[in-house]
This record gives sequence, C-alpha cells and structure tokens, in this order.
Amino acid sequence: MTPTPACWSSTPTTARLIVDAYGFTARERRVTELVAQGLSTRQIAGRLRVTPYTVQDHLKSIFARSGAASRGDLVARLFFAHYAGPLEAGPVARSSGGWP
Repeated sequence: MTPTPACWSSTPTTARLIVDAYGFTARERRVTELVAQGLSTRQIAGRLRVTPYTVQDHLKSIFARSGAASRGDLVARLFFAHYAGPLEAGPVARSSGGWP
C-alpha cells in the first residue's frame, strides 16, 4: 500500500478514493496535492527536490491515468468528485447573514 500524503486524514474522502482508483504512485499523489494547492512546476520541483522535467513527467502520467487534459481539469475532477454529492443535495439553509 502506498503512503498517504500527510494533509489527507486517515478517514477516506471521496477525492482520496478517486485518486486511489486512478492508481497513482505515492509521488504522483504528492504532485497532485501540490497542483491542487496551486503550485507551479518549478515550485513543485523545489518542494520535491527534483527537476521541473521530472515534475512534467509525473504530470503526463497523472493526466494519462486520470483522463485530465490540464492542471485545472485535474483539480476540477477532484473537486467535483468530492463536492458533487453535496452540491446536488439542494440548497443549504442560510443564516440571516447570508452564509451558512
């Protein structure tokens, strides 16, 4: 079993289960996490202590496995996999201030 990124709790989330279903390696999971945080290729390379070319190779593999066409598409897939259920559940009761 591959290690789970530290920022993901031990309780499986839908997004984490989706990533597991893609069969990402531990490094691909980490790259996906950093992409979701909005880091650039250079920033990811610096964090992981690899070259930007290595990050690009990981991204190619991530896109191929997930069917995503871009970073934005990847993040959207994870977001909607996690939040689509609650969004489809209907409107949220709002407080008098306009926010739940």
